[in-house]
Amino acid sequence: MQFLTGLSIVGSGNTYYAVFSDVSGMSVSSPVYANGYKVGVVEAIDYDYSRPDRIVAAVGLDKQLRLPQG
Repeated sequence: MQFLTGLSIVGSGNTYYAVFSDVSGMSVSSPVYANGYKVGVVEAIDYDYSRPDRIVAAVGLDKQLRLPQG
């Protein structure tokens, strides 16, 4: 059961995809914070083999969190 730590079974959030060049310190199920409050988790991290400078992270965020466009 330890591998489920931080993951939501209900899936009550929105998934966003962010591109990074370095994800040191980030792992699947890492918490995501806004102003010190946990608003989501990292759901997946994928390496883009066609573009070595891109690592794509899927981040599940609470539906109530509003992100600005862009």
